[in-house]
Amino acid sequence: MTNASPIPPDTSKLAVLVNPDRLRSSVKRLFRNRIDEVLSELFQNSQRSNSTTVDILTTDTAFTIQDNGHGLLNGIDGFHTLLKLAESNFDNETINDQDPMGLGIVSLLTHDQVSQVTFSSNNLELTIKTDQWWNDPNYYSSWYERIVTLEEPVKGLRITVTCSPELIKALHKALEPKDQLYSFSDEVYKSSSPAQGYSGILNITLNSAPVQTKLPVWTRLTDRLISTTYKGSKLKIGYASYGRSTILWYGQLIILRALADSFAFHLEVKSGRPVNPLSPSRAGIIQDAAYNELIAFIKVEILNFVFDPANRSKIKPAHVEGCYKLDAAYSLANCPYFVAESIQTIDNPNSFEQFKGTDEFDVPPILNIFTYDQAPLLLDDQVVVELPSGTSDAEHGLQSFLRNTGPTYKLSSGDETRLAIGKLWWRPRGEPQHHWFYAPGEYGISYEADTPPESWASITTSPVFVFNDTNSFDAAEVDFVVGTNSSPFEFLRTDAWAAFSPHDDESYDPQQESYQESLDYLIRDIIGNCVPKDFKLYQISRFLKDPAAPIIEIKYHFKSNGEFVNPRRAYKPNQRGTLNPAEITVKTSTGERIRLKLY
Repeated sequence: MTNASPIPPDTSKLAVLVNPDRLRSSVKRLFRNRIDEVLSELFQNSQRSNSTTVDILTTDTAFTIQDNGHGLLNGIDGFHTLLKLAESNFDNETINDQDPMGLGIVSLLTHDQVSQVTFSSNNLELTIKTDQWWNDPNYYSSWYERIVTLEEPVKGLRITVTCSPELIKALHKALEPKDQLYSFSDEVYKSSSPAQGYSGILNITLNSAPVQTKLPVWTRLTDRLISTTYKGSKLKIGYASYGRSTILWYGQLIILRALADSFAFHLEVKSGRPVNPLSPSRAGIIQDAAYNELIAFIKVEILNFVFDPANRSKIKPAHVEGCYKLDAAYSLANCPYFVAESIQTIDNPNSFEQFKGTDEFDVPPILNIFTYDQAPLLLDDQVVVELPSGTSDAEHGLQSFLRNTGPTYKLSSGDETRLAIGKLWWRPRGEPQHHWFYAPGEYGISYEADTPPESWASITTSPVFVFNDTNSFDAAEVDFVVGTNSSPFEFLRTDAWAAFSPHDDESYDPQQESYQESLDYLIRDIIGNCVPKDFKLYQISRFLKDPAAPIIEIKYHFKSNGEFVNPRRAYKPNQRGTLNPAEITVKTSTGERIRLKLY
């Protein structure tokens, strides 16, 4: 095999694989021109130089950051290392693990509101004008000619920055402690100041006042399950639905997503290199083999802890649900528990959501943990209705049978092949009245598909009902089947609202009023001209020949034990029973009279 072209005698150019000038012009893209990012880089440099204090002083147009670390080592070579891209020099036993990129000072020099920076360390000082530093090759290539010798040496590293007044204000704001976690799409600096995380590492002051260095409150795992170590670093794991995991990397706080939106962890790294952070600071973690190894370790810790019967008193339904999200196959095979949702409803629901056991505030479901050998009554959502005309499935209505069945649940997470999950069958009795209404009849539970129950029980508490279609305007469009021992209009006044499902993209009030009017129409169709007992005058006017005529008199008619009585005559409630208003007579100014029933 021969070379495609001869090798030139001078190979030194071929060995250089970086274009320095192009790299200088591109390095700004690594940073976001934010003072909080600058501070984060400077604090990290101070930590690496074994500093214990960082003092920040501000004026209207300048700020100074002074630490007490070892400063720039080896005289002018230390300044060279500070300014040279991708190089650093720290006398710190953990520096190999931290593996700095040597770009921290670039975040300061590239900020467009910084005009001049002076570095002072030991007995040397260098001032850089940032515009020339990036745009004038003659200026940046002769930087060493501008180093001066100080009369009094500076301990540590002092950085003096000339900048805009707006940047000074932003610096003060950036160092304010933050304790509210924002959405994951927001930067870490919205949820934490660059100083928060350095507690026990750096004492930071701003104009002589202490700066908060403790971690934000939201990093604490309120539902902590596990405290352990991972490759020499403290590791805490807990449940945090839609929470955030965090890594404290030598003082820098890094935010990650929770595992399966269920479990969060906090890894505190003070030595070693268990993971590999992205650059620049706080940007995240490289999802490489080291990261995957950490996540695998955490998953095993969670699954072992939750599935250990010795920890049962600490386990909540959400923990088990989270394990099924984390690893469904392993959980199905090894979890000793299953999670079931309690089927709930409320009396007199005002909407489909309330009937299902939730409301407009999105009340979370009531979850319970069970072992497979102590399973409760588990039912499918559907109800099988057996009528003389045939048998059919109804999507909704199971909740109305709860007063007959007792506590009932549906499987949320678990191995359904190990459980008996039944389906409720219902046999209404009698001929249908007013299309929908039957005697309650009986119900049973079947555990075989398409097979009627072996035993049936009488329904003792009514109404019970089923339906498939909800409606937002007209109750007559709902395919109700109702079993009740009461008058049909009692159902229409109360439980019929279980099928009311207003559209979110339309105004609520017109939908609610239309649905109410449709129920009133159905009631009138059953019992004749009538109004509610708590009627409004406009409800009476619809029955008048002249709806605009003023109403001058409303006379009540009372019933006791189903018979009309005159309340003005001697009335003995103990003998005659309860006195109830049953009808009214209405008289208008035009002499018109109408009689209406009350319901």
